[in-house]
Amino acid sequence: MRRQVSSKSDARFQFSMTFDDPASYDAYNSHPDHVRFVETRWVPEVAAFQEYDFVDVTD
Repeated sequence: MRRQVSSKSDARFQFSMTFDDPASYDAYNSHPDHVRFVETRWVPEVAAFQEYDFVDVTD
């Protein structure tokens, strides 16, 4: 987790995760522990967030 220090952003914290491949992300995203966390903690406690989803680009 990282703490925001710029006065140009309303965000207070940031965290990032890296997955080896789409299947790893799908396994994480659908895992019962993750789904339960989102339903019981994230949705009721997080008023606003910005999500960015990136994939590697190879040319």
